[in-house]
Amino acid sequence: MAGVSALLSARGLRVAGPGGAALVDGVDLDLEAGEVTALVGESGAGKTLTGLALLGLVPPPARMEAGAVTLGGVDLGALAPRERRRVRGAGIALVPQDPAAALDPVARVGAQLAEVLRAHAPLGRREARIAASAALAEVGVDRDDHPHRLSGGQRQRALIAMALAPRPRVLVADEPTASLDPSVQVAVLDLIDARRREEGLAVLLISHDLGAVARVAGRVAVMYAGRIVEEGPARAVLSAPRHPYTAGLLALAPRLGAPRVRVPIPGAPPQPGRLPPGCAFAPRCPAAREECRAARPELRAAGPARRVACVLTDREAAALGRGPS
Repeated sequence: MAGVSALLSARGLRVAGPGGAALVDGVDLDLEAGEVTALVGESGAGKTLTGLALLGLVPPPARMEAGAVTLGGVDLGALAPRERRRVRGAGIALVPQDPAAALDPVARVGAQLAEVLRAHAPLGRREARIAASAALAEVGVDRDDHPHRLSGGQRQRALIAMALAPRPRVLVADEPTASLDPSVQVAVLDLIDARRREEGLAVLLISHDLGAVARVAGRVAVMYAGRIVEEGPARAVLSAPRHPYTAGLLALAPRLGAPRVRVPIPGAPPQPGRLPPGCAFAPRCPAAREECRAARPELRAAGPARRVACVLTDREAAALGRGPS
C-alpha cells in the first residue's frame, strides 16, 4: 500500500464543498501500470470528485484543500499551470461521465479529436487529421459525424478514443458504461482493457456497476461518505467482503445463475457536513455496535494487500455473505 511501485499515487486527498464540508476526506490511492483499479460506491460517495482531483480539475464551488498526487514520481501539484495542462491528456486522461455534455455539438468528432492530438501529441494539422480518423475508425465512429448523429454508445467510444489517442499513461474513466446496453458495455470495457494490456495503461474505473468491475478490475476500492472503507484485490473483495457496506453493495448486484433478487441497503448516505459520530455507515449497518458509534475506524491491514475500516473480526466479516460469482 506504500505506492513505491505505483505509476500514480494520491495521498491525503481532501476536497471540501461550500462551508468546508468534506466531500473527499483523506483518500489514499495507488494506480499500477497495466492494472485496472475500480472505485465503487453509491452516488454521492465522492468517486467522481476523487477522479477529478487526480487531474486537478475539481469544479467550483468545491475546492482541493489538501493532498498530493504524483505521476511517475513527479508531484503534479508542484508543476506550473501550463506544465500541468500539458500533463493532462498526454500523461493522465479523463473519460467524463456524460458523453453528450463533453462533446462540442457543432463540431465534427474528427475535428475535435484532431484538436486534442495537436494539443497533446503534438502533431501538424494533416498528421492530426489522419491520426484522428484512424483512432475513430478503430472504435467504429465516422470522423465526419456530429455528436447528435451518434448513439450513446458511439459517443462514449468517441470520448474514449479522444482520451486514448495521445497515449496517456493513466486513464480515469468515470462511469464509462452507464446507460449503455449490455453489448455496448462489453465493447467499451474491452476497448479500455485492450489498451491496458497492450501499453501498460493504468486505469481508474469509477463505477457503480459491479458486473463491469468484476469483468476488468484487478483491484477494488470501496468508497462511502468521502472515505475509502475497503480496498484490495478484486477477486477477494467481491467474493468475501470485509466491510458491511461492501457486502450491502454486493447484495444489490444480480448474481450469476441466481434469482434476480436485490436487497437494498436500509437508509440513505449521510449529507456532507452532517456525518454521524464514529463510523459514517453505522446508522445503516446491520452489524453496528456501540464502539462503531464512539470512534471512526481507520483503514487497517486485513490480509495480503488488503485494507478495511471496520471493527469486525475476520470471523464476523466472513458472515457478511459472499459476492457475485
